[in-house]
Amino acid sequence: MESSEAVPTGKGRNQEARELSLCQTTEELKTWNLNERQQQLVDASGLGNLKYMGDLAINRTMLRVFCELWSKETNTARFHDFEMAPSLRDTAYILGIPIIGRAVTTGAVLNMSSEELLLQYLGRVPGSKDCRGSRVKLSWLHSKFSQLSEHPTDKEIACKTRAYLLYLIGATLFSDKDKGYVSPKYLPLLSDFDKVREYAWGTAALAHLYKALSALASSHSIARKRLFGSATLLMVCELSFIRVKSYFGHFLPVLFNFANPSSLLNKIFALGLCETVIMLL
Repeated sequence: MESSEAVPTGKGRNQEARELSLCQTTEELKTWNLNERQQQLVDASGLGNLKYMGDLAINRTMLRVFCELWSKETNTARFHDFEMAPSLRDTAYILGIPIIGRAVTTGAVLNMSSEELLLQYLGRVPGSKDCRGSRVKLSWLHSKFSQLSEHPTDKEIACKTRAYLLYLIGATLFSDKDKGYVSPKYLPLLSDFDKVREYAWGTAALAHLYKALSALASSHSIARKRLFGSATLLMVCELSFIRVKSYFGHFLPVLFNFANPSSLLNKIFALGLCETVIMLL
């Protein structure tokens, strides 16, 4: 969770009010050392594409403008002559995760504590300093499960791969206002690697993002606002509506097809056109 800050006055206060803080935390995604067997399990889960989210630079100015145009009544952002909102099709195309299947629900674990879930599915529980309520720190998952022993057993591989998947969805899809934490309630859905892909993770992620956008639209606080959920999904969806070709010739926004995924964004950001291009749509 980010520390609270004093609210500035005058011009600085107005600028602070418009700042957007992101709860998505993808910086450490590629620091997990997965062996070949783990990578096979991750690929079988249908969630493997989420690891690429750490490659894309996120621009807060672009997202802030979109959030300011969001209406919780219509669940769309209204531009000059059209309305826009991320769709299930966008989610499937951008993130490459399932949008059709069983609902991502935690009803089956209502009577289980976080400690019981972590012990059953990961084999260990964190100390009190690594928890906040029913949530566990992503940094604890990383420190305890990102490295395999020299001769790992099948149980160790399974537990540490589940921990990676929990970290993955917590960092990319289901980030909450408590930045850097994830709920263990998803662990039962990650227990059988061959069945993980049977769940509509993309649908749940999109619903979580809509909840975040509506929360921002409802907030009248002068303090810096926070966007939880997938900032990557929102930004790439937004980019797909920008007629970048009219500004940069042949450059078109297609995620994951660039050797350097931030190259297009750098061209836009370097010229200071983020907000201008969006408002001209």
